[in-house]
Amino acid sequence: MRIDELNTKIIEWACEREIDRKGTIQGQAIKTIEEMSELVKGICKNDIDLIKDSIGDVYVTLTIGCMLNNTRVCTNYIHDGGRYRSKESMLERITNEMFKLTVCDEPYDYFNVAKLVKLLESIAIEYKTSLRECVELAYDEISSRKGKMVDGVFVKEADLK
Repeated sequence: MRIDELNTKIIEWACEREIDRKGTIQGQAIKTIEEMSELVKGICKNDIDLIKDSIGDVYVTLTIGCMLNNTRVCTNYIHDGGRYRSKESMLERITNEMFKLTVCDEPYDYFNVAKLVKLLESIAIEYKTSLRECVELAYDEISSRKGKMVDGVFVKEADLK
């Protein structure tokens, strides 16, 4: 499936769960930061399954954040072919982007999201996968997920107990 088709499916999923009407940009930014933290954990542990899962989950939160902000997700990113000098430089970049999300007036504007998508793509390539594969795995995981909105954030059923 193409990435733009996955974007459509993610947005449909979010609308079915009323995230479009009851979600908040601030709540979504918190979800993005939580998923980026999982990505950091996966990289530190060199856990490829967690890395793939987290890349997809971060992308899903970015897509939903863009929906809430009425911006579109950057799907025409271009990988520059650069590699990270070290795991530390990769982690530093993720941490910097997480910090920017907390202080930015519009965390889901096109420019910010484009940079994050490019970062996710670079990390995916570094770990011999693709952004599309990670997003598809994430969507497959959430597609039947149930839950409810709590304080502007979707909480999956398993976490409501």
